[in-house]
Amino acid sequence: MEVEELDVAAAAARYGISERTICRHLQLLSAPVWIQAAVVKGEEVELADGSKEVRKLDLTGAVELQRTFNSYCRLEEAAAGTSSKAVRDQNDRERAAVEARGRAKAQCKAEAVKARALRENWSRRRWQDFAAAVAKQGPAPIRSGIKIPRPPGCLFDSREDRLIVNVRCIAGGPVAELRRLARCLSELLERVEREADRGEVRERQCAAVAGDSAAGQGGAQVHGCGHE
Repeated sequence: MEVEELDVAAAAARYGISERTICRHLQLLSAPVWIQAAVVKGEEVELADGSKEVRKLDLTGAVELQRTFNSYCRLEEAAAGTSSKAVRDQNDRERAAVEARGRAKAQCKAEAVKARALRENWSRRRWQDFAAAVAKQGPAPIRSGIKIPRPPGCLFDSREDRLIVNVRCIAGGPVAELRRLARCLSELLERVEREADRGEVRERQCAAVAGDSAAGQGGAQVHGCGHE
């Protein structure tokens, strides 16, 4: 479009595409790579019946996920106080580190939302309602008993190398998701127990080897003394 110097309306008329669709494609160009990948390649998700399926974000989901991610970034920035004088007085390197940590946390939250949305096949309205609710959130109050209403978040996000649990969402969480979390935790605990058992065996073997080595050295010393 830029080569032909067409605006959105002219491009929509020429190619028979709605202006809304073109605007969403343009928004997608500025989205983080992990959002673009979810649109182009999709992700494998585990369904309620235990089966797995590759699902892709549609344009509405991508736009609203980016909106949600931006809101989480704003909340993390506010929580870290990156606009305070203390942070402004920091050098560029320290400030960049704080901002990077905030974006990493925001991405983690947004990816958990993405995983749940793909698994549950969120509708356009569901995406819009969720993104709007997150956008209305403010930073959590410090030392206050007041609770800020929050939208329903993902109870947990299970991946090959990590299990992230949103503890605050356990109470009143969806029954199916609570059951899935219980199964994941049970499998994880069994794995931990197995590793602990293996660790104990290794420790006993090491202790036995060390004992044999010490006994051998002691026998050699006694034999030497008797020879003298």
